[in-house]
Amino acid sequence: MPRDNRVVDNRVVDNPAIEQANSTAQQSAPAVAPLLLASASPRRREILSLLGVPFEVCPAANEPPPPAGLTPAEAAVAVARAKAEQVAAVHSGRAVLGADTMVVLDNRLLGKPRDAADAKAMLRALQGREHEVVTGVWLIAAGGRAANGRAVDGRAVGGRGHGFADTARVTFLPMSEEDINVYIATGEPMDKAGAYGVQGVGGRYIARVDGDFYTVMGLPAQKLLEMREFGDIIFKCKGLPPSLETGRNAVIDPETQE
Repeated sequence: MPRDNRVVDNRVVDNPAIEQANSTAQQSAPAVAPLLLASASPRRREILSLLGVPFEVCPAANEPPPPAGLTPAEAAVAVARAKAEQVAAVHSGRAVLGADTMVVLDNRLLGKPRDAADAKAMLRALQGREHEVVTGVWLIAAGGRAANGRAVDGRAVGGRGHGFADTARVTFLPMSEEDINVYIATGEPMDKAGAYGVQGVGGRYIARVDGDFYTVMGLPAQKLLEMREFGDIIFKCKGLPPSLETGRNAVIDPETQE
């Protein structure tokens, strides 16, 4: 049967009944408290801001060490989960996002340098070569909580949530000793895994990135946006029903349902 099409706000509305239902839902949907970012990383704050996500910064009290006996991807997710669980145990009922980034060279994890000499050793090892950057993510939706609010050996015990890891490959340009010394003198390497920041001065020494640039920066933007639970949190924080922008939980048009 013909559709009763009309134009609303310069948009063609295929079915006025569905438009009215979504409009009513938008007006009545209450906004919830912003997402809690369980990280003090300025890079992760920048990425969430670019994504338009309402959030508050609430770093985990302790930086859990990578668990032994796991692959880099598993370890990154475990640490991200432990961070999120710590914050969720204090802020019950809030949505929490934890993340952890690891640099992997020759199956060896490169963490944050202890001092300038350690940073120099890392950059010497990385220069002129390809390595992997793994970022793990753990998301606890609003209403989720950390079971018993505890973690053991950096691993979350119980709790609710969803997580994933994303890997990108990074190729460094050759660096001379002078290049390394000049870069370390900027201070940028000292608080970053692998002793470099791809989004900062360190970017001039990067030949290529295969994968999501934001994974290397500290938060896999593309995979995060594909995560259903994350999308729902965004819309709830903004007071929007998911159906308005994602199509999830949308009102079904009986004329098109098969």
